[in-house]
Amino acid sequence: YEARTTRLPFRYPEFVSHRAASKFGWHGYEEELNRSWCYSLQKHFVLLRQGNYCPMCKENSLKFYVEMYFD
Repeated sequence: YEARTTRLPFRYPEFVSHRAASKFGWHGYEEELNRSWCYSLQKHFVLLRQGNYCPMCKENSLKFYVEMYFD
């Protein structure tokens, strides 16, 4: 997955919701679940907590949760 929105250069104002910001192509840092650098493509891939594209329903409604990390 790759975020279809761009990270805001500042924190969300309290009166702006995630849904409203994503409609204008933005997301906040706190919305990023994971961010990693791809060396072969030379770009960052960002996984958002919510608002990801769902291949089943064809909408941006897919959410990801991390319950625990283990090795």
